[in-house]
Amino acid sequence: MVVQDIDAPTDVVWGRILDYDNYANMVPKTVESKNYKVIDHKPTKANPLEQTIYTRMKVGFPMLKLEFFIKHLYFPSENSLTWTLDYDKSSDFNDSCGYWYVVPHPDKPDWTRVYYSVEVALFDWVPKFVVDFMSSKALTDATAWVKKYSELEWSKQAKNRVSSDGDTAGESGTASTGAAVKKERTGLSFFSPKKRKEKEAEEAAAVAAAAAEVCEEDGDEEAKSVGEVLKRVGWTRVALVAIVCILGLYNASLAFDRFRDDGN
Repeated sequence: MVVQDIDAPTDVVWGRILDYDNYANMVPKTVESKNYKVIDHKPTKANPLEQTIYTRMKVGFPMLKLEFFIKHLYFPSENSLTWTLDYDKSSDFNDSCGYWYVVPHPDKPDWTRVYYSVEVALFDWVPKFVVDFMSSKALTDATAWVKKYSELEWSKQAKNRVSSDGDTAGESGTASTGAAVKKERTGLSFFSPKKRKEKEAEEAAAVAAAAAEVCEEDGDEEAKSVGEVLKRVGWTRVALVAIVCILGLYNASLAFDRFRDDGN
């Protein structure tokens, strides 16, 4: 897991994370990215899921490009987003799952603290340098690009506020944003800074556990479907072997009859 502090409010950070159609312009090694289905849900207390986002992505390396399809589950009220592969489609990754957990910084107004984790399983035919990149460097690169483009966007918004409304309006906008962040943090306001950090760590761990559970459940479903396919293939193989044996016996009987006729 990687923890990254970003000089921008949470709404700006989420804006970059959820901008999947623009990943090719922001995320290292990403050459294509496009949502192919977005489903809006009505969140409830029992199920806070607000949106399911399906995205086709392609990452590029020298002489190699890998295409994969991701199913994102977005929980704004839980400050989190988890993902797995879309198992209804064929990806060049064997498996992948992970999560984002995004909260206001406990000590710095208008800052954000981001928790990020990802696990990737690649097929044996994928070159080692790609495996090394996906398992190590990609983890730190993922939070680095979010920090870079979130801070650029926040700086751009600040300049626009100042240029359009003057310094007074700029201060008002900052105060308004600060109030929004303060409102978002009311659930943690009664904790000391140490307690807030501990609670954030606990919540991040809970998100990680939930993401792992999602990965395991999806993996189980995939295993079941694969098992069913293998079962069908197994019976097909038995049937083919039986047919071959029957045809072999039939040919042997024909050869025996021909040999007997020649002898007579």
